[in-house]
Amino acid sequence: MPGGKIDPGETAQEAAARELQEEVGIVVEPAALGEVIGSEDVTYRFNGVSYRQSGVFFALRHENPSLHAEGLTAIEAETIDMGRWWSLSEIQASNETIYPENLGEMLAKLAP
Repeated sequence: MPGGKIDPGETAQEAAARELQEEVGIVVEPAALGEVIGSEDVTYRFNGVSYRQSGVFFALRHENPSLHAEGLTAIEAETIDMGRWWSLSEIQASNETIYPENLGEMLAKLAP
């Protein structure tokens, strides 16, 4: 999932649109992201440091977007092995660890 922190003065939608552009090369107006489809509050460890993170999630339908890694930070580039888009059915059937853990449930509520 593309994501990151909300900078001072940004709305959650503005931050999400910025992160989409930085991390995967998709340029979108914040309003196109619509309403929040879900949230999470998690604690995790990364590089030996504990973090607590609250997040909100948006959904964007986009026809066959390619992934671009040019906007990744150095630590993101070092820790991301590969990226691809998953269908809802792939997410629901996967045995992989996917975050947020309830992503399939969030997206299933939006399915036509």
